[in-house]
Amino acid sequence: MYRNFAPELERLQSERIAAFKEFKADVDQGGYPGAEHSVAIKDDEFDAFMKKVQG
Repeated sequence: MYRNFAPELERLQSERIAAFKEFKADVDQGGYPGAEHSVAIKDDEFDAFMKKVQG
C-alpha cells in the first residue's frame, strides 16, 4: 500500500495556523515591524519610486 500523507498535511496546516497566529500577536503587540525589519532609502529614491508606482 502507498503511504498516507493526510496526517502530515494536517500537521503542517496546524503549524501554518499557529505561525500566523504568532505573527499576528507579534504585530498586535508592537514587536513587528521593528527598526531591524526596515531598509533605509534615500528621499529622492523613494520619491522616484512613488512617482513610478502612482503612474
